[in-house]
Amino acid sequence: MANYKIRCRLNYHILKIDEIDLFAVIIRNGIYNNPLIFLTPPILQAAFQLLIDDFITKRAAYKAGGSAQKGPYNEAKIALMAALDSLSAYVDTVALGNANTITLAGFVPTKGSSTPINPPTQPQGATLSRGLPGELYADCAAAAGVDGWGGLLIANNPIPEGMGINELGQIVSFYNSTPMPIPGPIPAPGSIQFIQDLNKARRKKFTGLQIGVTYYFYMWAMNAGGVSPLSVVVSKKVVEG
Repeated sequence: MANYKIRCRLNYHILKIDEIDLFAVIIRNGIYNNPLIFLTPPILQAAFQLLIDDFITKRAAYKAGGSAQKGPYNEAKIALMAALDSLSAYVDTVALGNANTITLAGFVPTKGSSTPINPPTQPQGATLSRGLPGELYADCAAAAGVDGWGGLLIANNPIPEGMGINELGQIVSFYNSTPMPIPGPIPAPGSIQFIQDLNKARRKKFTGLQIGVTYYFYMWAMNAGGVSPLSVVVSKKVVEG
């Protein structure tokens, strides 16, 4: 199952002594009164109620008898917290990042997006087209779950085998026995050889490129979960018009 940003908050672990049983009752009502949504709780309602009752009894004894009753109280609290942890984990599997479902169960949802935080897949349909002399436009197919797009434009040759982008968004190169590509035409001094586009827009514009040089383009996608592999390379020769 994908890991979702919105989950049950575990703030009930820091509740005051007189608030724990009230919270547990809220969870009991939220989960067991909605059986069509929460079909298979990991704890039966009767067993959970026994834990609540035992906690209330041991808490009252602790408050009346002082430190002599602290041990039984702590044991009852640990057992009830373990049950709440089990139920919160279960609600996460039902909610799948839906804050409304988490709230229905009685828990407090964490802040964030309900988008699964899995890295995007490899971009598809990358294109490179000519604009005015010295310009190229790049694009690729739209995709769901993408927060931004990056681009890599290189003159003369595609990147060598063994070079790419990792899930952290870092351009990396690995040692291998594959020879480097044969160099293309010698570029003019001061001409652009490499552009890494960090603008998040999917459609990209590259200007100031050298006439007569072929440029190779790669796209990648990114979101909170990481960065996709580079797209399949596309190329285009810059012409005068």
